[in-house]
Amino acid sequence: SMTSKQRSIFQRNFTSLGYGDVVLTGDLRLLAPLEAANGMMMFGISTAAFITAIQQAIARHVKDRQA
Repeated sequence: SMTSKQRSIFQRNFTSLGYGDVVLTGDLRLLAPLEAANGMMMFGISTAAFITAIQQAIARHVKDRQA
């Protein structure tokens, strides 16, 4: 049997929405919306980092071609 803390850790994925096989109870239910919002922010940060890396690679490529 899993404790409440173990269930809250098990439920997490990248967007923190979980798969529905574990349901938080009690005070831990208050964390679910915050975890989902945090996951969405992490998705945004990862996307921003990826786009920045692509932009930098393109800028280097253009600069090398002009030289």
